[in-house]
Amino acid sequence: MAGTSSANNHDTTDNLKFEFIHFDEFKDFIPMTFYESLTFNEFKHAAHCMIYAMWSTKILKKYNPRAAVLMILREDGHFGFPGGTVDDKEHVIVALNRELAEEIGLDANKHVIAEENHVISQVNHQMKFVTHFFALEVTFEEFRKIEKYCLNARDYGIEVLGILRASLYTMNNNYDGFPAFLRNNFVGNCKQQLCIGLLSRHILNLEEIEASLLCNID
Repeated sequence: MAGTSSANNHDTTDNLKFEFIHFDEFKDFIPMTFYESLTFNEFKHAAHCMIYAMWSTKILKKYNPRAAVLMILREDGHFGFPGGTVDDKEHVIVALNRELAEEIGLDANKHVIAEENHVISQVNHQMKFVTHFFALEVTFEEFRKIEKYCLNARDYGIEVLGILRASLYTMNNNYDGFPAFLRNNFVGNCKQQLCIGLLSRHILNLEEIEASLLCNID
């Protein structure tokens, strides 16, 4: 299927150490494998996807953007990834593909999320909530088409109030760019998912991510 990435080229929950999980804002969501997460039958589940394309055109003729990563402005004013909650008796991956079609108009004839796109699942025992995070790599040309299709999606202007690309570079003052982007208001564990997604897909390394997170500690 076009745009679907092979799991063999990427790191997964099992072979990645997410050292930055010790940051206080990340401590409530415990990582686990996809199969472990499916045993929490009494918990609410949600699935989201990081759609991205490698991208090297310089920003301001100076900064390497690393990749184009699609994120959304939600109806509640938070930044997040496209996706949503899983209905009762609905499979997580089926739910995610449905939500992507509704929220950003993703064409299932071209791009389908599969188990091989899974990055991490996490459980919050206090909230009785399980999150599933996936990543789909597309070409930059496909990415631009997906951005355009968003405007015609069923939920655009209702649940999705806008789309954006994450700033993944750090400017000369060591704050503007990715560190400043992390200052935004993200829903749930979305900021953690972003960091994990960037690390697992080798878009940013651990040192770059942790340095940017440390800039956000007052």
